[in-house]
Amino acid sequence: MIQEIRTKLEPHFSNFEKFFSDLIAENASIVQPLQATLWSHGGKQIRPMLVMMSAQLNGAISTRSYRSASLIEMLHTATLVHDDVVDNSSTRRGKPSVNAQFGNATAVLLGDYLYARALRIAIEHKDYDILKVVAGAIEEMSEGELIQSKYIANREMTEEIYFDIISKKTAMLLAACCASGAYSANASQENIDLMHQVGMNIGLVFQIKDDLLDLDLKNKALGKPTGNDIREQKLTLPLIHYLNSQPKEKADEMFDLFLKSDVDNVLLHLQKSDCLRYAELKMQECVKNVKQLLSHYQNKECIQMFDDLLEFIMNRNH
Repeated sequence: MIQEIRTKLEPHFSNFEKFFSDLIAENASIVQPLQATLWSHGGKQIRPMLVMMSAQLNGAISTRSYRSASLIEMLHTATLVHDDVVDNSSTRRGKPSVNAQFGNATAVLLGDYLYARALRIAIEHKDYDILKVVAGAIEEMSEGELIQSKYIANREMTEEIYFDIISKKTAMLLAACCASGAYSANASQENIDLMHQVGMNIGLVFQIKDDLLDLDLKNKALGKPTGNDIREQKLTLPLIHYLNSQPKEKADEMFDLFLKSDVDNVLLHLQKSDCLRYAELKMQECVKNVKQLLSHYQNKECIQMFDDLLEFIMNRNH
C-alpha cells in the first residue's frame, strides 16, 4: 500500500530522493565513511510522503516541497542517531547503528552535523516559516523524551500524560510534515493549521499501533520482538487503562509483574482484559478525526492517499 501511494506521487518522489541525495553528497568527504550505515537503515519514508501529500492536497508539489521533506529527514535522522547513543542501542531496524559501528562520539558529531546542515539549507533559502514549525517539533520531541523519563516505572502515569508524551515524541514531527507541505504549497494559515492537526492525529495512530504491536502475542509467536516497553519500564496505553480500570488487588498484581519485567504474564493479563481493544478504539477515534479534518478538501485522489496511509499504519505487523 505504501508503494501504491508512492506511485501516485511520482515523479515527485523520485525527484525528492535525488534532491535529498544531492544535498548530502555536497559534503560527501565528511559523511562518506558513515553514509552506507546511515542510509541503509531505510524506513517507510512516511515523513517525506506526508510532506508531498500535504503539498499536493493544498496546491502543488514544488522544489520547496522537496527541500521541506529533506529538512525534516535530516533533522529526524539526527534525532535517531542521538537516540541510539542515549539508549545505548546497537541496532537500528535490524542493522548495526552508527554508534555501534563508529562509536558514540562520532555518532553525536554526525547528529550535530545533520542538524547544522539542515538549518543552513533552510536559512540559505529563507524557509523561515518551515524552519519555525520543524524546529518547534524538535523542541517538543525533546520535551516529550524528558517527560517520559520522569514516568519510567511510575504508577502516577495517567492516560492524559501518556497522550501528552506521544503527542510530543511521535505525533509532533508528523504534524510538522503536514504543515510544512502546506507551507510549501503557499496554503492559507487556516489550512496550514488544519494540516498540522491532520499530521498530529496520524502520529497518534502510528504510536498507539506501535504500542499494540509491542504487546501482540501473535507477533511473539512469530518470533518478532515484543515486550520491549515492559522491559524498559514504559507504561503505554493498554497497561495504563488496565491499572485504572481493574480492582486494586488485580491492578497491584499487574504493576508488580510489570516492575519485574515479567513480559509473558503481563501480556497474558492484558490479552484477557479489554485493554487492547480500548487502545484500538482510541486509535480509531484519531482516524475519524483525520477524516473529519480532510472533509474540508475536495481533492478525492489526495484524500484517498491519506486514507490508504492510515489503513497501512493500522494494519501493519511491524
